[in-house]
Amino acid sequence: MQMLDAERARGFEGLAGSAAEVTIPIRQALIDAALLQVTRWPAPLEALGLGIGSGNILEVAAAIKVFGFGKHVRLRLRIAPAVEDGILRLFLDDRSLASNAIAFLGPLLGQLPGGVTLEGRQIVLDITRLAADQGFDDLVHMLSSASFEAEEGILWITARVDVTSRAGAAASPQRPATTPAPLPFQVDDLIAWLRGMRIEADVRADERLANDLLAAAHADAHTAATTGPRTAAAAVAASLRRPTVQFEQGAIRLTIGADVQPADRPPGT
Repeated sequence: MQMLDAERARGFEGLAGSAAEVTIPIRQALIDAALLQVTRWPAPLEALGLGIGSGNILEVAAAIKVFGFGKHVRLRLRIAPAVEDGILRLFLDDRSLASNAIAFLGPLLGQLPGGVTLEGRQIVLDITRLAADQGFDDLVHMLSSASFEAEEGILWITARVDVTSRAGAAASPQRPATTPAPLPFQVDDLIAWLRGMRIEADVRADERLANDLLAAAHADAHTAATTGPRTAAAAVAASLRRPTVQFEQGAIRLTIGADVQPADRPPGT
């Protein structure tokens, strides 16, 4: 994480020219498990259920309470097939939805963050603003495209990211380092929910970043070798000097050396 934060502070200049396309399946089971982790909803919301249907349909069931009166509201939202100009639109798909139901949602919509608005029968999400409000404005500009395709119980999200250096650009305010929260799911469950996920990446690292990565890997290997059991392999690993890499006329030149010390054992054994 420290290296990632350092590269982010440099405007990702060491990764300029890299690109990736990621397809992520969001399964109904993952949504259900995530909603179970919510112990308290922001007022006036008291409960929320989400269902994925074919044709990019998102079924929303909400229990809300305003001025002491409770109501259950069900909405059918159709997700736009793609983000356009940083905007994602959710269309109210049910033409028979009573206008008073939309009005009843007014207090709830008032609790939503900036960047989420109701325009007629559309809920509009300004992805750029939402990301900026969370301190990710320097990352969202790398999102070249995002598309959505839903089948019953699965929403497939495909995003393409193109890394262009923003060296010298004003960096986003850095948030204090925090300890990552423990994963609320079992790893085996998460892997099962994400089956079918695809990543295609063209990663380009400049000489400075390549050497930083090698230095970090060398430090980790050296620490493991010097703190673990003393074996011949560990002695060799501990003796390795920090490797360096240079890019010369389309070729990679790797320089590595070692100062091997005698292992803690009698010769010939």
